[in-house]
Amino acid sequence: MAIFRKLREIHQLIPFSRPVNYIQNNTPSIREQPVLLKNLKIGVSLIAQPTVNGDLSDPEYSQVAVKQNANMGFGPDIDVTEIVYHSDATNKILYVGVLGRLNNASNDGIGLMLNLTTGNAPIGIPACNPLGWALDLFGNTPGHYMSANGGANPFFADFEVDLLFALNPGVSATNCYLDFTSTIGGLPVSAYLGDCGQAGTPQSVIEPNTGLAIDFAFQNGGGNNGFEMAIDYSATPFMPEDMEAFAFVVSATAFFSDVTVPGNITTGNPGFGVDFCALTTSGPFHSGIVPVPVELIYFEGEDKSNAVDLYWATAQEYNSAYFEVQRSRDSEDWETIGKLEAAGESQQRINYQFTDTNPHFDQSYYRLKQIDLDGTAAYSDLISIRRKAKPAMAILYPNPVQEEVFVELEAPALIQVFDASGRVIRVKKAGAGVSSLSLNGWNPGMYWVQAVSETGVQVLREIMVVE
Repeated sequence: MAIFRKLREIHQLIPFSRPVNYIQNNTPSIREQPVLLKNLKIGVSLIAQPTVNGDLSDPEYSQVAVKQNANMGFGPDIDVTEIVYHSDATNKILYVGVLGRLNNASNDGIGLMLNLTTGNAPIGIPACNPLGWALDLFGNTPGHYMSANGGANPFFADFEVDLLFALNPGVSATNCYLDFTSTIGGLPVSAYLGDCGQAGTPQSVIEPNTGLAIDFAFQNGGGNNGFEMAIDYSATPFMPEDMEAFAFVVSATAFFSDVTVPGNITTGNPGFGVDFCALTTSGPFHSGIVPVPVELIYFEGEDKSNAVDLYWATAQEYNSAYFEVQRSRDSEDWETIGKLEAAGESQQRINYQFTDTNPHFDQSYYRLKQIDLDGTAAYSDLISIRRKAKPAMAILYPNPVQEEVFVELEAPALIQVFDASGRVIRVKKAGAGVSSLSLNGWNPGMYWVQAVSETGVQVLREIMVVE
């Protein structure tokens, strides 16, 4: 199919270096860069990526939709309970998972429909148009429910559908077969993608007719287990900005159960030829639009003597509100030290800078808390900045001295005074700035004043006490 082959063309990567313009502290401004970043794969996202193994407990996942009832239309051995996703905009990979289990004593399966929206994402079959085809564009029979029982029982979704998936065990405790149909361009193109088994073993495939590049896996048993896939868009000129999804339990002949995510069917299994557009009191039978979250290209810091400069950049943003900059001494207890407004909506690289003017003396940990307009929050990985060691004491005066000596410190320190024999005769904690030491009780002679800062740096000064 020409449209898919075009999407699989490799686009030339554009060289780039980090620009010098940033959104700084509390004065946001968007700096557009003279490169087409939608075609540029830069670095690695700081946010960790899910592992495609059928275990959907990865913390990177966000909930798309959840089961709204206790329906078990085909019995307790087959179910879907939740849809999750994660979008890696930097590497252009879309992760989608369906929590559920399969009945190994049947060919009944789990179905999944996706709508990839906005931007220059392709267009599939509009809502309330028939789905299910006896034959696809190339004369092949679509797999499982997608053939609509040989074309006899078309069904209807209440949202635009771009991709359909079906997985079933084939009456086996070890197999899990994955079929899919693409409707991008308005015509069905179907393929059998392979058998990933039921133990979480990932399979990788590039389907030749559509160019769909996908890794997928399945673990049976329910709970946090189920079907998981990663769709790779890195060789295409687009990355879906939003997604809608619908999951369900269905037979190989397109007989639909009352188990759907989302949706709340209360009248039993709807059966063949279901028109989800007409079930308005039980729907909607698709999730809300889930956005691609903010994706960090990098987050790093630099020690600047008495301050730490922090830099980060986003590949794209959707509904982003602001960033909180957080600091910690031990990477466990965190405090918010600043806030920067985010770009909100952007498909281009945005650079940010924040200066911490009061970092810890030795080592500081930093992380970003990114808050969306709806209040959803996500954290970056943390970074550690170790400051360069600085002398604890700058000046000691007067010298020689008779009655009182003054110590000027660059940083808080513990002051210790030693006599000629090495005995400690005075200990004092002092803050940054000027502190005084009384010479009351000191005999004339040589003494040593030592300042030990919180960084452990020791500075020793000799002083002469005279009558």
